Amino acid sequence: MNTKTKINLERRKRRIFHAIRPKSKRMRLAFIHSNQYLHTQLIDDKLGKTLCCASTSEKSFPNKKTNNKEAAHILGELIADRAKKVGIAKVILDRRGRLYHGCIAKFSDAARGKGLEF
Repeated sequence: MNTKTKINLERRKRRIFHAIRPKSKRMRLAFIHSNQYLHTQLIDDKLGKTLCCASTSEKSFPNKKTNNKEAAHILGELIADRAKKVGIAKVILDRRGRLYHGCIAKFSDAARGKGLEF
């Protein structure tokens, strides 16, 4: 990633984070996409605590491929189930500056299908 791309990504991260931060009635669902794994956390910004998390790096993750759209779909269903166990139904998606397509779109569609409201 060149310098200009990194700067633009950081700007989008800040802009998105400050746009969703005032809506603190809902928990923040952060989606992190690395080259090898996909991670997601359900965060309470008021308390500064992670309520539940899911990742493709977990040993119990059912898919061998850990960074594709199929893994994102499974991860969305997994975090929705864990959020229900904690008692969370409404969240705000924090896509960390990434565009809403590909893995992020598959992840959010699967989470919505399992009952999370964005």
